[in-house]
Amino acid sequence: DRLDVALAVDADGLHVGGDDLPWRTARRLLGSHRILGCSTYGRPELVSAALHPEVKADYLGSGAIFTTPTKASQAKGMEHLPLLRKQVASEGPVP
Repeated sequence: DRLDVALAVDADGLHVGGDDLPWRTARRLLGSHRILGCSTYGRPELVSAALHPEVKADYLGSGAIFTTPTKASQAKGMEHLPLLRKQVASEGPVP
């Protein structure tokens, strides 16, 4: 979530959520040589945004699969993953 810290410690990458720093800004400041992960919460419009040529997310988070005490969000299970996989394949693979 903290681009400034990632850059200060020369981290290999950064993970940002939908409510964090805009993904295009994060990619531009991180550069293409660092890993960028984006939380899409399994939402197709966020998957498209993460795959945009100006973002090119290296990996996507799709939300909680299983219930966990560390997250307040509802677990989605695995049923939504085939649709997301199909979307990623049709819009261009994650690098």
